[in-house]
Amino acid sequence: MIAKEAIMKGKAADEQYPCNLLMEVRDGAPRLADLAEFDPMDLSEEQMDGLEYAISTMLPNDQIGIDLLFRQGMTIPQAAKHLGLSTSGVSQRRSHIISALRRYERLGFIIYGRDTWNKKLQADARMRDVEERSKEQLFIEKLRLLTAEALPLSTIFWEDTCKELARFDLHCIGDIANLTPEEFIKKTAIRKKEADEIIRKVRSVVQQYAEHRINWIGGKCSICGFRLPVGAIEEDYRFCPHCGSRTANAEAVYRILIDA
Repeated sequence: MIAKEAIMKGKAADEQYPCNLLMEVRDGAPRLADLAEFDPMDLSEEQMDGLEYAISTMLPNDQIGIDLLFRQGMTIPQAAKHLGLSTSGVSQRRSHIISALRRYERLGFIIYGRDTWNKKLQADARMRDVEERSKEQLFIEKLRLLTAEALPLSTIFWEDTCKELARFDLHCIGDIANLTPEEFIKKTAIRKKEADEIIRKVRSVVQQYAEHRINWIGGKCSICGFRLPVGAIEEDYRFCPHCGSRTANAEAVYRILIDA
């Protein structure tokens, strides 16, 4: 462990690397579970390794900025002169460095260490995959259990048609979707034109459900307002963890439905 006395020796703690850097990163950072107990003045070797790894994933210019502004302790005017940049440019880079290290993935490496945080990320990914698969299965079942009467068909005497379908145990969309148009006609003896419309409308209803898609706006679900964790990748979330709204390709969901 890095002794606090060694960090404090000679200069104030906020002037020492990496304490000077991490004190700024911690203030205003997203609330990871153990952030409150994280002490920039008392880092383990694993945390130091995590910090160095997190920095290695940053842009080269940011790494140079960390070296000049935090390791070497240059002021913004000194760093600007060294780099041949304006003071405002260096100030912006400094702000960008702090924001980059506050990102969810990098902050985890610093707090938990590289190996521990990698294991946590892998476990979270597996759990998310299980949850999403479970929700997808529920979604498919919801589609399959829609009754034939729910179909927005324009065929004449659709009520009688539904009664006819019921005679052949075709009560729900799932029952119909499992049949090809040819199998449907053979099983029900319904005329081809009407059978084609039924199959087409089944696809339409599936699309209506599938296209109830989640739209992430600045990391927030457009349906319920749930906000993703800081640093989370929107494309990784096909479902909103809160309200269950989904992103999906309608045709892909239709194929899942009829292949289930």
